Amino acid sequence: MPHIQLSNIASNAEIDVIWGKWQQKLEPLREFLNKALKQGWQEWEIPREAADPWSENDQAIFFTLKSEIEKGKDGNPAAIRDALQALNHNLKRAYTVNTLPANPVDPWSDKPAQLHAAWWEARIARQKEIDASIAAKAEFEYLYDKPYDDKNKVRVAGPFTVESVSPHRVLTVDENDNVVDGWKVSEGKGKSGFAGTPDFASVILENLKLAGVQQAHKEDRITFTSLVGWPGKYIGAEGRYLEGKGDNAPQKRAAILIGPEFGTVSRPDLVAAAREAADANFRHPHRLRFNYDAHSAEFEKLGRVPVLKARMNPDLHMADE
Repeated sequence: MPHIQLSNIASNAEIDVIWGKWQQKLEPLREFLNKALKQGWQEWEIPREAADPWSENDQAIFFTLKSEIEKGKDGNPAAIRDALQALNHNLKRAYTVNTLPANPVDPWSDKPAQLHAAWWEARIARQKEIDASIAAKAEFEYLYDKPYDDKNKVRVAGPFTVESVSPHRVLTVDENDNVVDGWKVSEGKGKSGFAGTPDFASVILENLKLAGVQQAHKEDRITFTSLVGWPGKYIGAEGRYLEGKGDNAPQKRAAILIGPEFGTVSRPDLVAAAREAADANFRHPHRLRFNYDAHSAEFEKLGRVPVLKARMNPDLHMADE
């Protein structure tokens, strides 16, 4: 099959040649058609049907009338009579139930209809020639509907996809499918400074220490001067930062809430964490999560304690990889 791309069309100089050749035939037909119908149509304005459609109001009356007629004995005779009278009055016609046209249009006379048919025939022929030129100059690819049977490969097909967040990680579970112990981070080059803690939290805190928190405005960026663990139920770390610039900038404390590695942060967790932060006299609770549910995304403040949203990069799932 030809593998057609936009570059095949843009670089195909033959299209201009084909276009110019057919324009010599199409343009005179368009001019004759406009003259016969006293119109000023451009090429893209020429209708597909050789007829003048009725007004929207008359079309609505026509379709209502047709619907009642098609009901047969179940139709409303009074509605049919009134619709027919309204239609004849608007169009100044004398239609009966048996002489109604098939469609709500007025067909053109023979000469304009012939010019219209000739124009569309040439228009379609031009497009077919252009399509053939594009296909002939495009690269070809083979499509296989009967692949060879290879026992060494697993083919996944159907209305679903298979994804793996961290294919290199293996978690040890017990007989109840509960995680026994996550792998630990050792000290050394390229490793987290939070040795001896679960890897997910240490990776997040290490990244937060380096990247800080970027708010809506560039000048509102928060860069932590220190980041240490905090023995709270919801608050997992304490961060210190300077509010403002200069040597005299005051130092503030921020409470860090790390959401679950897989899942979303809920509003009740945020409320509980904000209360815990307020009791410990923190300036800001920061919530770190890959995703937030609708209610937690709208949670911005609890009393005097503002809550800042920090969305984590999905690449952090990959840890050192």
